[in-house]
Amino acid sequence: MYSIFLQGRGEKIKVHASIKFRNEEIDIQVPTCCIKGTDPDAGEIIISAHLFESFSNEGANDNISGAASILEVARVLNSSVKSGLLPRPRRTIRFIWVPEYSGTIPWVKEHKDIVRKSLCNINLDMVGLSLSKYESSMILHRTTYGNAHYINDVVENYYRYVGETNQKNSVVTGSTFFKRIVAPSGTEDPFYFQIETSSGGSDHDVFNDWGVQVPGVLLITWPDPFYHTSQDRIDKIDPTQLKRVVFITSASAYTIASAGEAEAINISGEVYGNSVRRIGYQVSKASDEISKAGADNLAAVLRKTISDIRGTKLGEIMTISSTAELAAGSGRLKQLLKEKSESVSALAESVIADLIKTANMRASDFGIPPIDLQLSKDEKMAKTTIPVIVSDPRDLGYEGYGEKMKGLPEDVKTLYPVTGVSDPFDAAACINGKNSILDIKSILDAQSRSETDLKGLINFFSKLKAAGFIKF
Repeated sequence: MYSIFLQGRGEKIKVHASIKFRNEEIDIQVPTCCIKGTDPDAGEIIISAHLFESFSNEGANDNISGAASILEVARVLNSSVKSGLLPRPRRTIRFIWVPEYSGTIPWVKEHKDIVRKSLCNINLDMVGLSLSKYESSMILHRTTYGNAHYINDVVENYYRYVGETNQKNSVVTGSTFFKRIVAPSGTEDPFYFQIETSSGGSDHDVFNDWGVQVPGVLLITWPDPFYHTSQDRIDKIDPTQLKRVVFITSASAYTIASAGEAEAINISGEVYGNSVRRIGYQVSKASDEISKAGADNLAAVLRKTISDIRGTKLGEIMTISSTAELAAGSGRLKQLLKEKSESVSALAESVIADLIKTANMRASDFGIPPIDLQLSKDEKMAKTTIPVIVSDPRDLGYEGYGEKMKGLPEDVKTLYPVTGVSDPFDAAACINGKNSILDIKSILDAQSRSETDLKGLINFFSKLKAAGFIKF
């Protein structure tokens, strides 16, 4: 029995609903096609979209728009390769249409051989909404630093290209679109877009899992006022928006699929530039927080901002380093990435030194001593403890590591309570044989609203060790 109140009329209506249900075993269909690359050993790029949520739910934007768009991406790329307009890419581009989560999870479990050689995933979910009419934006959700990868910056590059060349009344474009991407039956909307941090809620989440480790990004229009309602119909979809999404996805996938040393060097430059910008954002935020701090919390604020900048630095170095897979045998690329990483590190440490000076000026104004930045006993231990993978979680597949962790003896679970850790398995994904536990805490804090408890993080890694995944 449910009670419904009619707002403004003071009426109360009682509704009784009777629901019959049953559980059934069914075969899940995951249609797949490929544009085969010239080098079978060079890896794959996976482009995904869900046809249904669960087994039967679907709407026009959520997610026929994504499913139709990747079909068009497949057609465009395949016809371009077959006609000779584009050279056949070195790497295979794979397309999968799945029931959301319920199809993706068994697919990655069944195809570990494909997953292990895949470089990245581009996932389209709700990509067709008319942007200006419904006050929406085309959003790119990046990976976390646990899956640090150049895919973020490749896709962002094409977002910015479309955004900057499909707008009006700017210094660059004047009063017309500079490089029009407009469907004949679509709107003349500018391309409104946002680049945001990671999110779950769609099939890229499966690929980003620690047991899968295929860095995945999400392309989505949001907000959507018709989300999960019966009004999610084709009249809400803008063909212009779909055309732009197809361009961005096609260009991003083909760029990575065809990349060799020269393209990897170019991509590394894009990543490096964005790394500097992202560190700059942290510096601006840190300066603002220090300026607002009082005598009672100045030390804590300084410690947190230093940690955030160092965490961003480490995440960006991992992102820069990921480009090496595009030309693994290139000594020139390896040296270039090393130099870019060192540059990012030097920049971060330089601005940290400046923040410390600024904070101590504030301390002097407050009439308190200079801030003591000595590490605590736990911090010293965490700084010198480097976890190393000894059992690859990908051998167990999606969330298989979780089942193994559940099987730990109760006394081990009691000995190592994991509390206050923002994302434990993203922490595990940051293990690379170089990052210490303190480094990983900084990486988590740099990308999370809540600060991770160091003791809880140490306990989590101790549990991973007890389960046989890592050693110190």
